[in-house]
Amino acid sequence: MFQALQVPTIPAFGDFMALMSIESLRKMGTKFILCNNALEAWCLELEARGKGKMAGILADLKANTLPGVTIVPAMVIAIEKAQVAGIKVQPPVNRQVSRGPSRAARCPVHRIEQRLTFG
Repeated sequence: MFQALQVPTIPAFGDFMALMSIESLRKMGTKFILCNNALEAWCLELEARGKGKMAGILADLKANTLPGVTIVPAMVIAIEKAQVAGIKVQPPVNRQVSRGPSRAARCPVHRIEQRLTFG
């Protein structure tokens, strides 16, 4: 994980990082969802960068999505359904990023970034 993030290894976080694996999080009951609007926007971006045709990229990504990941039509719908199910929605802390807005903030389809918390 540290190599992927290009940061120095911090031994004290070693055990914690193992708990953050997808498999470990699944065992703890974590549900993974993927916004179809964002997925399609990423596919359009990849097409614009010459990586293939949007439809082919989308089909390939959907065919290779990790098992157990649920693709939802729109994250806004997923958030609303989560609220109805009793999951508290907590907006992210508003913070300045020196490198400019995040990719999600720049994406016209995915401007609202929400974090789901159970409560």
